[in-house]
Amino acid sequence: MGLPAGRYWQSADCGSTTGAGGPRRPATPATTAQEAATEAPPLYDLDLISASLEYLDLAGRHIGAFTARRAGFYVITRLAGIRVQQRALFSGAVSHGRTDLYSAAFHGGLSLFNARFGGQWRMAYATARDLADLRTPAPDQQVGELAIIGPAKVKLDEDTGWRVQLPAHTPESA
Repeated sequence: MGLPAGRYWQSADCGSTTGAGGPRRPATPATTAQEAATEAPPLYDLDLISASLEYLDLAGRHIGAFTARRAGFYVITRLAGIRVQQRALFSGAVSHGRTDLYSAAFHGGLSLFNARFGGQWRMAYATARDLADLRTPAPDQQVGELAIIGPAKVKLDEDTGWRVQLPAHTPESA
């Protein structure tokens, strides 16, 4: 069966054309510029578990979830202005070069548990909501500070060296 001209088809379960997703339903493109401007682009989850990455540049991108557990980052990692709507997990990751997090926003939280840093970390104007797990020594070359926004759960060991701006009412650190 061919698709009608000017219409796009997608299943009710967001992509599957068979199985328990239900019947297919038409999805028409936005018909006006105003509708197109108000439609949010899809947010993709990024899974980089155990990846080895050189010159990663995601500056200004909008992402759903960002998982980079045990990943290795080499030379330079550009995450300036990134917007992560769900959790950003860098647990056990190793940075062997510069990392730029200038004005990054981690709306679902940020975990750097057991991560290691070998280069400069530029964190000026970076923010985290919901969770900030910083139970690891801070980078020797930390530039700026991470601002915790709202009632986030902050996990921060003593004497780790992190520069963090806490809100007035933060739940007890674990």
